[in-house]
Amino acid sequence: MRARLLAAGLLAASLLLLQACVGKPPEILRLSWQTILVDDREQGLAYVCLSLFVRPNDPDGLDDLSELYLINDREQLYWALDSSSWQRSTGGTETWIGSNGIRLPEGSPLPAGEYRVLLRDVGGSSTEQTFRLLAFSVKQARAFLPQVAVRGRAIRISGKAFPFQLWLYDRDGRYVAVRAVQGGQQDVDELLAAHPTLAGGFRFRVYAPLRQEHAAVLSGPYTWAP
Repeated sequence: MRARLLAAGLLAASLLLLQACVGKPPEILRLSWQTILVDDREQGLAYVCLSLFVRPNDPDGLDDLSELYLINDREQLYWALDSSSWQRSTGGTETWIGSNGIRLPEGSPLPAGEYRVLLRDVGGSSTEQTFRLLAFSVKQARAFLPQVAVRGRAIRISGKAFPFQLWLYDRDGRYVAVRAVQGGQQDVDELLAAHPTLAGGFRFRVYAPLRQEHAAVLSGPYTWAP
């Protein structure tokens, strides 16, 4: 999701006009964000992106939600997601919507500072929350990228950042699950027992949080084939 320049007043005016419609406003129950240094082994490059998700509530039902905005007024930047482009994750009774791919065109860190997150429904009613994004050092984060080796029926991971997670996808790139790695090694047979659909082969990325709050590294994709 790439950045868009805006006339801040124009966007704000448009949103206010749409809010004139009568309706029960949505809510943002929780907000989660993280700056991630991505080591993209498929494209052969590294870039920084923002993972942003909200746990929404709408009295008219979650299908009534239409748009999610991330706005930096000072830098005159915004990103827009809609119900056809945001990722939707459901676990238990909680549903989250957002994106792991919010980024600038050149792949540099988003400007530090205050951001608004605005959630709007189809009737034009909206709600928003703010958060402060800390400065992110690519040079420092690079030292924490994991080293990954796929050997036989084992995946071995080492590095300065931990704990590690595997983000699992099938051979066609469809997301399957997240799995915590214990002790720097994951037995493939254990993965296949938990996720039989991966028996024909799978792809994965390795994620690890950094000590800096709301920051992480992500490397991949890697491939396992029987």
